Amino acid sequence: MLFANFYMARPSDRPLSATDRYYCLKQRERLDCVPDGSNGVIVLDDEYLEIVDHAYPYKGAIACEWLSFTIGMSAIVYAMWWFSAVRTSGVMPGEDMLISFSFVMLVLAPVYLWLMSKEFFVQTHYPIRFDRATRSISVLRRDKTVLRVPWADVFFTCGHILELEWWEIRGYVLDWDEETILETFVLSC
Repeated sequence: MLFANFYMARPSDRPLSATDRYYCLKQRERLDCVPDGSNGVIVLDDEYLEIVDHAYPYKGAIACEWLSFTIGMSAIVYAMWWFSAVRTSGVMPGEDMLISFSFVMLVLAPVYLWLMSKEFFVQTHYPIRFDRATRSISVLRRDKTVLRVPWADVFFTCGHILELEWWEIRGYVLDWDEETILETFVLSC
């Protein structure tokens, strides 16, 4: 479930929900909180603020955990086959080890390769730039295209991910009706 929150696209082409409206962050209102930019700010100067995307702090962790899981499962399957072979025949298995390890690796390899394609062979981060001169936001998408939108046209809201028990700040680019979400990007918090 963790990787779904970082690598799956956020829903678009849907109307704003009551929750989106309730947790709306108004751009002209100051909040009484201290922002923590220690993990996400790339550049902060007079011209622009550039931050990393929301998945940056967790980059690589999911694929490494999955590799550990794959190796662990292979060891468990091998141990079960080894003990069952010794118990039933009293003979130490030789090639069963290779067969069991290969079986588990072949079953889990497609998932691991998919995770590697999402984490290892891509950008280290996808920057989000708030440009003061043009009063626009530029977001580098995962397909290497850039979303550029005036920041006055972005609807910011807090979203709650129940499974992980945390909040995130989402930016929605709305259609002309100001109801339908066309694009979503998530800020690093």
